[in-house]
Amino acid sequence: MEYSWSGFNSTFSPEDLEPYFEKYFDVLLTVYDTKSKEFANNFYHYLLSHTEDFGRLISRLEKLQEGLSEKYVFLQKNIKESIDDCLRKKAAHECFKRRAPLCLAKL
Repeated sequence: MEYSWSGFNSTFSPEDLEPYFEKYFDVLLTVYDTKSKEFANNFYHYLLSHTEDFGRLISRLEKLQEGLSEKYVFLQKNIKESIDDCLRKKAAHECFKRRAPLCLAKL
């Protein structure tokens, strides 16, 4: 199963994955409620969108996090790590965008 999941986000066209963005969040709590901790954590990591729309993903993760009870301690940990990861990627992209014109000007 993990091999199939690991290929899910490897598309060259982010538009192909757009229909699954909300579907993922719609079933995530059900997966955590009905499957093993290992399965749920793998589901979370492998199928979480690899979008470059970091603001949208962060917003959706924060919305999910707001309504979670203490029952979902592992999910809360994953969400915190994912938000931190997205913020770091967003900062790196913004840094690149600011510096790219400087590099092109030197050519």
